[in-house]
Amino acid sequence: MPRSRKKKPISRRRANGMSARLEKKKNQRTLYAESIEEDLETMIMNTEPIPVSFRDAAARASEADRTVLLLRHSMRESLKNGTSDPPLTPEGMEYARTCAGPLAALGHAGFGASPRIRGMQTAEALRQGMGKGVENEQIRAVEEISDTAMFEYPERLDDALKGSDIPALLRQYFSTGRCPGMKDLEPFADGLAKFLTETDFGCRNMILISHDIVIVALMSVLKARVFKADDWCGYLEGAALFRSPGGDWTIGYAVPDLRTKKKMSLFI
Repeated sequence: MPRSRKKKPISRRRANGMSARLEKKKNQRTLYAESIEEDLETMIMNTEPIPVSFRDAAARASEADRTVLLLRHSMRESLKNGTSDPPLTPEGMEYARTCAGPLAALGHAGFGASPRIRGMQTAEALRQGMGKGVENEQIRAVEEISDTAMFEYPERLDDALKGSDIPALLRQYFSTGRCPGMKDLEPFADGLAKFLTETDFGCRNMILISHDIVIVALMSVLKARVFKADDWCGYLEGAALFRSPGGDWTIGYAVPDLRTKKKMSLFI
C-alpha cells in the first residue's frame, strides 16, 4: 500500500509572497474596472432614468447633433423550433411596421442590423413602415451589435448554447460580469459604447436593430437602466443615444409607446 505523502507546511516567506501576488492581481482588477468606468463616464456624460417614447425620441432627435437608436428585434419564432436563427413571426413583422409610424418623424435615417435573420427582417419592416424618405436606404449588416459579438468564438455560439440553461447562463453573466465562453461584461460594453458614439454612420439619425442581451449589457454598465428577470428588454425597446451640438452624449431607454408598454420576462 503506497504511503501518503505529508504536505510540507508553507513557509512564512512563501505565504507572504503568495499574499502579495494575490493582492497585486486584486488591485489590477480594481484599477482596470475603475479605468473602464471612468472611460465610459467621459464618453457618455448623462443618463435619463425615465423612458422615452418613439414619438418623443424623434422630437429629441430634431434638436440633437446626432441620434443613434439601438433597438431589440421584433417578435421571433421560438428557439425551440429547431433553428438557432429564427425569423420573425407574422405578428412580429406587423408590430415592427406599426412601431415605425412614430419614427417617421425622424425624417431621413440610416439602417443597420445584426446579421441574424430576425435583426435584418425587423430593420426591413421598420424601413417599409417609415415610408417616404427612407424607402431607398440600404440596410447594413453590423456584426458589432449581433449577439454573437458577445462571445469569444462567435462561430461556435449556436452549438455551444444547445441544451444549455440559457436564462441561468444570462443571470450568471449579468450578476458577475463573467461567464465561460463570453467576453467580460464591462470591456464588451466599453467597446460597444465607443462603436456607437465614434462610428461615422454617414447620417445624422441611425436606427440599429440588435438583441436584448446586447442592449442590457450596454445600459447596465452605463447605469442607464436596471433590468430584472421579470422586467427585461422588450421587443423594439432599447437605447436612445443623443449627442448635443456641444458634443455631450445622453443615453435613455426608448419604447414604442409609453401607454402600451408591458413588462417582459427574460428569454421568451
